[in-house]
Formats: sequence, C-alpha cells, structure tokens
Amino acid sequence: MILLRYLFLIQLLFLFNIAVAQIEPHLPIDETDIIDESNALRITEELPIEDHSVYLIKHPISINQCTFEELSLLPNLNSIEIQLIWNYVSIHRPLISILELQSIPNIDLDKLRKVLPYLQISDTEFSLRRIGDRLFSDGRKQIIIRWSRVLQKQRGYLLSDSLNNAYLGSPDKLFLRFQNYKPGSFSYGLVAEKDAGEKLWDNATKTKIDYLTAHLFIERLSPKLTALAIGDYKLRIGQGLILDNVFQSAGNQELGLYVKSPDVLKPYNSVQENNMFRGIASKIKINGQLKALLFFSKTKVDANLVLSDNGTNENTPSSFTSIQYAGLHRTKSELQDRNALGLMHSGGSLIQNFNKGYIGLGAVYSHVDLQEAKNSAPYQVFEPSKKNQFHSSVFHQFQVNKLLLFGELASDEKGHLALLQGILKGLGKYAESIIIYRNYSSQFYTKNSQTISSTGKSQNEQGILFGFNFLPNKAWKYNLYYDSWTHPWLRYSTDLPSKGNEWSVKMTYTKRKKWSVYLQYKNNIQEENQNYLNESRLNQLTNHSAKIHWEQKLNSNWTWRSRIEWHGYGGNEHIEMGYLIYQDLIYKSLEYPISSTLRFSIFDTDSYNSRIYAYENDLLYQYYIPGYFGRGTRSYINVRYKTRSDWSFELRFAISYFPDQLTNGSSGDIIEGSYRTEIKLQLSKYF
Repeated sequence: MILLRYLFLIQLLFLFNIAVAQIEPHLPIDETDIIDESNALRITEELPIEDHSVYLIKHPISINQCTFEELSLLPNLNSIEIQLIWNYVSIHRPLISILELQSIPNIDLDKLRKVLPYLQISDTEFSLRRIGDRLFSDGRKQIIIRWSRVLQKQRGYLLSDSLNNAYLGSPDKLFLRFQNYKPGSFSYGLVAEKDAGEKLWDNATKTKIDYLTAHLFIERLSPKLTALAIGDYKLRIGQGLILDNVFQSAGNQELGLYVKSPDVLKPYNSVQENNMFRGIASKIKINGQLKALLFFSKTKVDANLVLSDNGTNENTPSSFTSIQYAGLHRTKSELQDRNALGLMHSGGSLIQNFNKGYIGLGAVYSHVDLQEAKNSAPYQVFEPSKKNQFHSSVFHQFQVNKLLLFGELASDEKGHLALLQGILKGLGKYAESIIIYRNYSSQFYTKNSQTISSTGKSQNEQGILFGFNFLPNKAWKYNLYYDSWTHPWLRYSTDLPSKGNEWSVKMTYTKRKKWSVYLQYKNNIQEENQNYLNESRLNQLTNHSAKIHWEQKLNSNWTWRSRIEWHGYGGNEHIEMGYLIYQDLIYKSLEYPISSTLRFSIFDTDSYNSRIYAYENDLLYQYYIPGYFGRGTRSYINVRYKTRSDWSFELRFAISYFPDQLTNGSSGDIIEGSYRTEIKLQLSKYF
C-alpha cells in the first residue's frame, strides 16, 4: 500500500513531463477487463446488478410463475444453483411456502437463505384488464437525457461541406431514453441518439433523429402466451451457434457465464444501431413441459454497396461488400451507406423440459436483399454469397447432482456442422470446473452467431477450454483457465492452417470487505503470416499481460483503488511492451446525496499492438473501455448528485494531455494541439 501511494505521488510530479498519449475509444473490448470490475459484472442496456437487488427487495419474484431468466437475476448464485432451483420449481409448482426451497439437495443453504427475500408466493390474474393495470400502474419509470462533446475543434468540422469526408452536423452527442419496466412482467420505452458530427435534422431525408429504437415487451399475457415482443428486441436460440445478439460477457472468472439460457427474448435498448431484430416475437407454452419461441424480423442496416449500370445510364445496387456496425452517419459517404441493405430473419425454437433438463430444436431462415460480393481472398472461399440461408440446431442441458451437461449441434442447409459441448461440475462446496469442446466446420457460416471461439464466430475452429475456480475460504479465490484451438482452414492474416492457445491465472485476497488485492497473468499465442525469402510462413505472436489490482475502503465514504499492468506483444525476434498505472479515489456517502470518482493514469506502450484496455467508471448506465497506446496521461472526474425526489444530475470531465505532439486523434477526429477534453452532462429521473 505504501509503495502504491508513493508511485501515485511520483506520477503527480511528472504530470507535465510525460510525452505523447493516444486513446482509441472504438476498439474491440477485452472482456476480462469487464469481469475484473465488481460494478460491471453484468453490463447490459438494462438495470445494473446493484439496481436489480434494490428493485427485487421491493418487487420480489413470484416463484410459482417465474421464468429461468428471472431466476438468473438473483444475486450471488452460480449457474448450477440457479438450475437446481429451476428444476425443483418446475416439478413442484405450485409451492406453498418459499421455505420449501431449503429442501433442494446439493445447494448451499447459506447462499439460498440470502436470496429468499427476493422471492415470494403470489398468483397473477391473466386478463386484458390486468395487463392494462400492469402497463400503466405498475413498474418503474425512468427518463435519461445526456449531452456530451469534445471541446476542441476536430478536423472533420473544419472541412468544406462539399467534401465527402466533412462532418455535416454539430459536435454535440445527444441521447434520450424513456422506459417503464418491471422485471419479469413488462417493459416499454424508446431510445433516441445523435452521434457527434451527425445532423439532428436532415432536410434531404426528412429525418429528425439519426437513430431511434422502441419496444413493447409483455410477459405472462395468458397461461399460454408467456411473452410478447413488438418493435425492437434481442434473442438467442440454444447456445448461440445459429442466432444470438444478446450481450453476455463470458469471462474466464465466472464459469457459469459460459452456460447460456437457450430461448432468451428481451427488449432492445442498446445504441448499437445495426444489431437489433425488428418486428414481432413471442414465447408460447404449449403444455406443461413443452414451449416454443417464434419470431419475425425485417430491418435495414448500413452497408457498402456495389453499383452497376442497368442499361438506363443509372447506377443501381447489385451487391454489397460489407455491413457497417459503427452506426455513424457524419459524412456524405457514411450517409450513402445508411440503411442501404434489407435483412429478414424468421424462425424459432421448440423446447421440451424434463425433470433434470431439456432438449430443444432451433431453426432460422435469413434473407438479404442483395448478394454479398466476395473478393478473391482464399480464406473467404467458404463464405456464401447467396441471398438466402437456412440453419437448424438441436441443443440440450441436463443436470445430475452438481454435474451440468450442455451443448448444441448446428447445421446449414448443405449439412455443414458446428458442435459445442460442455460440462460444468461443482467440486464440493469450494470449487467448480468446466470443460467445453467445440468443432466448427470451415464451411459452416452465419453472421448471426455469438459463441465461444477465438474469433467470436462459429466457423473454422476446433478447440477445447478448461476452467477451474477454487474458493478455500472467504478470503482467498483462485481462477484458472486454458483454451487451445486450431483453424483447419485459412483465415484473415494467415495463408496456412493455424493454431493458438490462451491461459490465465488469477489470485484474489479479500480482508473482511475492508480491502482486496488480486494478481493476474494472462498469455495468448496465435499464428500469423510472416514473409521469409518470398515464402509464406506462420510466426507465433504472443500477447501476455500481468496486473496487480488493489482496492481499500478507507472509511465508510472513501475508497482507494490502484492498478499496475504490464503488456507484452511480439514474436521471437522483437517484443513490444507497455505499462499502465492508475489511481482511483471514490466517494460515496449514505448521509449525503453526492458521489464522485476521480482517476489519474499514466501509460507507456511501444506501439498500438501493445495497447492496454482499462475499464473507466462513467455516468450511470454507461461504461467505457478505451485502449491506451503510446505514452501519456489521462484523468477524469465523475460527479453525481441525487435529490430526494429521485432526480440525478451527473457530470463527467476527462482530459488527455499531449505535450510533445502537434496533433492528436485520427481521420476526421484529428485535433490540432496538445489537449483532448471531453465533457458529459446527464439528467435522469425515476418515477
């Protein structure tokens, strides 16, 4: 502790002697950084886990009518324990008393007693009148208004509007969200957003707001119709091999997160503009143990089109090269790609429940308005260019005592297969382990999957993953995992079949909730192209990192948090390195309606390849995980004031200093000068 404070003082002394800093906000997220943060274990567009606990105290879950997804909201339970409760409730409904759950074998009674306050015995009246009462009388209403901008002028705003790369709108970023929700019952609302550089009003397209999403989601409409989604929604079938757009962080510390719920249907509240399903979806209870999920979706997404002459001297779209997921419409070229491609999806799943688990069938039909234009790259030879695709799968989950078997086998219309099979095993009271095997054919291809793999795709990969968690007592926790894979066919950046592996070990020590410290080492090895005497070879590239993270509660109001992290990247001949040191000071009082977070950080990396990701506390319902590269400093402060009437006022101010650099940023975001300053204001209210 003394050493860390000493390092912090040194950082302050050298604040204005640090050289260049680069921060890239739009980088792929390293999910281990999300898992590392206790306040971000479930990053969703819904309620944070802390608010779930508070809300469930006031509105407990009805145990006789709950769904598996509702039970998943219960804090401090792992997947096996949730599954044990679900199996017992499914068989013995209706329960007379909540205390009946204590008779479930192989469950930790101490953990069970802690979640009993979140449960209740109640019955719901199924009627249209009751639905109206629920929508307009029950629930918790919320409104959020947010404004943010970079204070310095960026290059895109200085260019003439006649240029294709000029930003046509203001540098203000605007966000509005309204939602009325009750977990396990209903949700309706809308989200509107304007990104920096976009027009608020476009006279050409008669569009007032660049992005707008709305939803109506009702559960338990009738004994048969258990859920209905109208508007924008997200869903999952099976383990995600054929369809999944539900964000779920499957980090290596929480093994239960690798096991996915098979038929998830949720409202869509995200600002990711090209990732929703839009239309109608429902969950139907056919009989006591048989249920179905049905959906239809038709959307338009951003895409790069290929134009051709149709013989009338007019260029018409003939195909597309790629789908754009950034959702940015600042320039003429970006506006040309906006809503350029139509997508249609339909299908569903059928699940038969048993005493110890379930078996399910899934099917998805996809249609694209235009064919995908493929280039001559060999690694893309198996990616289909046709407009129509059909995928089906069979998935399962069974539990025997503390052994959980789960998996999915998927196929396309030509019989190309993708397989995932896992075993989650509780090892007594203090340990659990997981083994997951995957085998995805090189010819199996879908854009809708989200699954366990080194690339995130259910294609061209064979691998096996091992995970182990050990909690010998309340103070110590050990997390270990190892993942090894091969790519039987070529992929981007490799002209030969390749392989790789990743392993991590983490040790955490907690002292009576007063302070905690963890150490983690992570090693990732992959093969990529290397040109050697005009001959294609593969070179092993290693990513490895080590971090020490300290958190101490100074008193009832103040918390001190420190991290030192090192990252190395490279092959046999050259290693690029980087480090990050940050200090947090957090104030949160039960006596006063104000809270604050302050951070100062220093980082020094040799290149972009040795960049380091770090989770940053942001405004309520936001998260930010930038990748730091170069050399520099970054500081931010968040302040929140909450009134007695549940109004919240929030401010975020962040500054990066580049003393030795004439410009910072990239492309249209380039700033002339040594500073990059960001400000955010947010107003929110619960009703």
